[in-house]
Amino acid sequence: MSWIGGLNDSFNQLSSLTGQLGGQLTTFTKEVLAEESSEIIDHEAEVKRLKIKLIEAEAAINEYEVQVAKQKQSFSALEEQYRSSELQAHSRKLEYETTFEKQNVEGDVASCHIEKITTQFSDIQSLRASSSYSSYFLAEILSAAVFS
Repeated sequence: MSWIGGLNDSFNQLSSLTGQLGGQLTTFTKEVLAEESSEIIDHEAEVKRLKIKLIEAEAAINEYEVQVAKQKQSFSALEEQYRSSELQAHSRKLEYETTFEKQNVEGDVASCHIEKITTQFSDIQSLRASSSYSSYFLAEILSAAVFS
């Protein structure tokens, strides 16, 4: 019956091992429960931390939106200045074109007068050269040419 004794020893060893396993399971369970409670506390701290980050992010977004609004206002003002400058430049261009055309017309009229006077002067000189007309008559022709 020695085999029953060996079986009894094996059973005792198994019982001892089971006891040790039970103790280890108990320790493990206590550790897990302790970690879970600390994780719950950590979750609450994490939620608070994330709420703070959310508030900071919202503040940054609001600041960014304010800056964007200011940039839009600046852009609108610059765009208005550009349009105003463009209209002013176009107006000046039209003024200069009108003045240039007016001066061209006046120059053409002056050229015509000069040509007419030159022709009359040539005619007078040719009459003078022929000396067939009196000096009084020549003075009348000259005054008519100058005042016309």
